[in-house]
Amino acid sequence: MATQRSGQWQWGLAALVLVGCGAGQAVPTAAPTATPVTQVAPPADAERLLEQARLQALAKHGAVVVVLQADWCQPCNELEFRVLETNEGKALLAKHVLVTLDFDEPLGAAVASKLHVLGLPTTVVLKPDGRQLAEYARIEGFDEAVAWRAALKQALVRVNPEPAGCANAEDRPLDVTRPAPLLLTDAECLVMQLATEQGATAAAHLHALVDDPATLAQAQKWDEPARARLVGVGQSVGRFDARVAQNQQRAAALFAALAAWPGTPKAELPGLVFWHARCLAKSGDGPGAERVLDAWIAREQGSAAARLLAADLMVHEHVAADRAKRLLDDLLTADPGDHWAHYLAGELATQTGDRAAARKHLAAANQLKPGVALYIRHYLRVSGDAVHEQ
Repeated sequence: MATQRSGQWQWGLAALVLVGCGAGQAVPTAAPTATPVTQVAPPADAERLLEQARLQALAKHGAVVVVLQADWCQPCNELEFRVLETNEGKALLAKHVLVTLDFDEPLGAAVASKLHVLGLPTTVVLKPDGRQLAEYARIEGFDEAVAWRAALKQALVRVNPEPAGCANAEDRPLDVTRPAPLLLTDAECLVMQLATEQGATAAAHLHALVDDPATLAQAQKWDEPARARLVGVGQSVGRFDARVAQNQQRAAALFAALAAWPGTPKAELPGLVFWHARCLAKSGDGPGAERVLDAWIAREQGSAAARLLAADLMVHEHVAADRAKRLLDDLLTADPGDHWAHYLAGELATQTGDRAAARKHLAAANQLKPGVALYIRHYLRVSGDAVHEQ
């Protein structure tokens, strides 16, 4: 679900402008790619990009709209296909400066870290404030075009930045002896602050909660909805570690601990396992990621869902490509109607340069699940056609 959250974010920007880029030119967009190890551009590169955008916004008397996305992200593709690439979307942003960045690119990761982006897609609306940019709103996620356009229109006409988070939440102890509803409300307020310049402080408070074995032992007595909320808090801190602090090892350790916690609801486990393996892969530990996935497949007794999760991670993080192909071949032999397995097989074939196989699998994904922007855009890409507007 797409949610709009307003926050106050100001920083001084370097007065350095990218060479050859004037106020009337488009801000460069990072090209999508993938790499097994997270790479982050120097902070100065993010500063330069945002400074260039600020100058363009001043010239146009508009805002800077930063969209952080990823090529593999389903709602990101929907946002681009249903809004940003349409005539209506282009008209909505005509008087403003649109910066779209792939999170998996070094420059995208640097900007995401600077703006404290935790999930994808995230749209951050910034406006010039003297020689600075101030955050006026952010839209997290994407459900459907009408709601997203309405949220953006509201953000663009906003006169003043609005603070995020809950008043003084950091001053109240995250003590598990407090009633769960009050403790979780304060913890979730601090989660909101992860996306602001107070993010590191909020993360430290939250780590003190979710890293404490005594706290987790006590929280096992809570009902399942409360335990799920606590796991959600931990997942947010883990994403902060991975995407903002760029500390993949710490994030992996947190996701591993949450996956091993007896109080974690079963429905939360696949996501935790995926993120644990993903952070290991991003840190360059492909074999470690594969071991995590092997353990999950064994735990789930070789279920199709567990093998599909493993193949998903392997394809998108470039881990054990040969094994990913075997998993996908087996899955599609058992269920030729699995559109996600066809998509993953198409992505893997694209990576290995087998365009014929990529077209075949992506065409099957489109036929089995029509109208999915991710499938449409990737099929058109391997077919050499331009992405059409809708």
